[in-house]
Amino acid sequence: MRISTLTSQLRVQNTVTNLQFQLATTQEQISTGRQSQVYSGLEGENARLSVNLREQVATRNSYLETITTSKLRVQIMDNALTGVTDIAQDFRQELLAQQPGLLDEAAPAIRAFAQEAIDRLTGLLNTRVDGRYLFSGDGLGTEPMIDPDTVNTAYAGGYPGLAAGAAAVLTTYTGTFFATDANWYQGGSVNAGERQFEARIDEGVSVEYGEVGNDDAFEELFETLYAFANHDFATGLETEFLAMVDLARPRVEAAFTSINQMVSTLGVTHSRVLDQETIHEEDLVLFETQIEDVEGVDDFEVVSRFQILQAQLEASYQATASLRSFSLARFI
Repeated sequence: MRISTLTSQLRVQNTVTNLQFQLATTQEQISTGRQSQVYSGLEGENARLSVNLREQVATRNSYLETITTSKLRVQIMDNALTGVTDIAQDFRQELLAQQPGLLDEAAPAIRAFAQEAIDRLTGLLNTRVDGRYLFSGDGLGTEPMIDPDTVNTAYAGGYPGLAAGAAAVLTTYTGTFFATDANWYQGGSVNAGERQFEARIDEGVSVEYGEVGNDDAFEELFETLYAFANHDFATGLETEFLAMVDLARPRVEAAFTSINQMVSTLGVTHSRVLDQETIHEEDLVLFETQIEDVEGVDDFEVVSRFQILQAQLEASYQATASLRSFSLARFI
């Protein structure tokens, strides 16, 4: 009969240690659903593949964060510009409604409309998101449009009376006061042909969007509104008043057309961003599935392996106990 030796005991202890390690690994796999918590624990090329897939996921998520920010800005900018087009449309309707013989009723009403419209237009172009003014060019931290009261104070008495003629009134606003942006606009600028914002939404794919508060369309609308807001249109000046209406109408229509085009352009940008967002989201679903295939475990298989290892470990414990109980004295 062979008697247990130190070597045989150590061999059994090594077996027990190995089984304990495998059992602990299997328990971790059951609890996490992953083969390993570190890349080195993956088999063969799976480690490299897992790293590449996770890099792709991180890249897509980065693009999606940019898209989320861009969508918010575009949507709010679109809402603001839609509000501006509403002002231009309403002003155009006011001008179209003017008829001879109605000066006493029409003039005060259109003046009050212009004053209110200036406040609304200023507020819309001073829209801010996350601390950034959307219509302030490269001066994102500066409110672009100067307060209407400040504008009127600076230009008080600087415009001719309507008796000088409708053309003189509009020309003074266009050629004198509004010819200098600093009189009514304090934001930044952008380079010719560029937009205020640029967002990279995919590899090699960027979108540019945004408008600046001193754009010619906004300026023309402001000029005309200020001209009507700052005149009393005294009785006896009906001819001049109607002439001013006739001069203002095509200016407002041109501004409306230009601003409406801005809205359309933003719509195209928004659609493009949404399409790219869908592509990234679909890619993420694919990558997550592939990561699961590379890193995940089969629940049934890992539980079965756990049960087998558990039985083997229990048997090893029994063998170890038996070996340690052997004594030469029992065989003498």
